[in-house]
Amino acid sequence: MSRALPLLVLAVACSDAKLGSADRAPEVAILSPLDGGSFRAGVPFTLCAEIADEDDLATLQFRVEGSADGVLWEGTGSPATCTSGNFALEVTLTGPAQAVAVSAIDTLDQVGTASVDLVPAQDAAPTCTIDSPTEGRVVRAGTPLPFRALVADPDDDPASLDVALVSDVDDVLWSGSVDSSGAFALDPVLASEGDHLLTLTVTDPAGRTDICGVRVTVEGCHDDDADGFLSCEDDCDDTDAAVNPDAVEVPDGVDNDCNELRDDTTILYDDDGDGQSEVDGDCDDADPDRYSGHTERWYDGVDQDCDERDDDRDEDGFPFAEDCDDGDPARNPAADETWYDGVDQDCDGNDEDQDADGWSLAEDCDDTDASVRRDAPESWYDGVDQDCD
Repeated sequence: MSRALPLLVLAVACSDAKLGSADRAPEVAILSPLDGGSFRAGVPFTLCAEIADEDDLATLQFRVEGSADGVLWEGTGSPATCTSGNFALEVTLTGPAQAVAVSAIDTLDQVGTASVDLVPAQDAAPTCTIDSPTEGRVVRAGTPLPFRALVADPDDDPASLDVALVSDVDDVLWSGSVDSSGAFALDPVLASEGDHLLTLTVTDPAGRTDICGVRVTVEGCHDDDADGFLSCEDDCDDTDAAVNPDAVEVPDGVDNDCNELRDDTTILYDDDGDGQSEVDGDCDDADPDRYSGHTERWYDGVDQDCDERDDDRDEDGFPFAEDCDDGDPARNPAADETWYDGVDQDCDGNDEDQDADGWSLAEDCDDTDASVRRDAPESWYDGVDQDCD
């Protein structure tokens, strides 16, 4: 219930010039705190208002008064500005519930006044702050409105608070609780055209509340880009006819098909969620177990690490089926044999019989000549020991 305010006694000189003037009285709107909000006795809070008048604001006189505390401030011009308005004043009230009024008097002594009823918080009341949207934001009907706010309480965990966001046109937009940080984000959709007052109410377990609000304007549905899709329904960019729910997604950094994903199904998007897109080196963006840098499982018929190899582990050009040691690139059918070192470099199964006559170096008196070996026929008197005797 509103409390009676001390009357502002104004001396008005009713000259002929003033009677004939079309000048209107100043318009005053208190933006914060809202009517029904609370204050903590002895703790300063910011009173934010919007003043409109034909006269320069610097020429206006102002008075701020409480129904219980009397005149809180009076003077010429605004002490400061606030985020949403052009008149800001730090106000401190005593304990009782009271109405706070802001009056503006123009050069013709015309008065504009607005007031809010405030109640004292019992001890520590919760608080709320709206970061987004800003006052006067314009949004189209049916389009999500980013809403960001912070609630706090010096005595209670923010997670224990009840929070509700209400539009004076579309009713309850959301209610619930937040996490212990107190910060939360919503994307409510306003369906009705016109001006909306969004009110955020936070209530602690003892029933103490705080209210903060912001005004936004909702425009109607449009099809400005003439692509057949309305802005308030499915078209996520009504300024670009190439962006709509029927559009083909292309790799351009834009959500062409309005599914809230940019570049999905293109080479720029990580479709399988393995951390790589096709342009990053993913050779199969439908399989999260295949991407550049993945551990290769050799010889299973699948190229897990996208290097186009699955059966040539040592990269010597010979697959496992042809390589006698696929872990050593120095061993393959094309390698040069280093004789008698205990390693079969050329994969022919022979490291001790260079002339391939069936006799190893330890048994062959000339392992470079296949005609010289223990079982060879001797050609007498030719200067060669063919049978190694």
